[in-house]
Amino acid sequence: MPRWAVGAAQLTALVVLPTGLWRIALVLGFPSGCTAEGFAGFETPGAKAWMLFLSVACELVALLTIGLVRPRGEVLPRRIPRIGGRTVR
Repeated sequence: MPRWAVGAAQLTALVVLPTGLWRIALVLGFPSGCTAEGFAGFETPGAKAWMLFLSVACELVALLTIGLVRPRGEVLPRRIPRIGGRTVR
């Protein structure tokens, strides 16, 4: 893989992280970026669960980009008898 592609995949995972942390702070009740008067907590029963799910899901999808640039399937594991360690075309 080209170095720029690996760097872009790692940067994608890091760019999504602040948004997830901001959402988690809002769920916990910290008025991140809001004034104390203008901040209204999440009163809807499913809102907190949705925000936490959204944060985790976004970060997991962003981490999948790293899997796209990792070398895989190029060499068979050595634990396989007779063909272990050979390269796959």
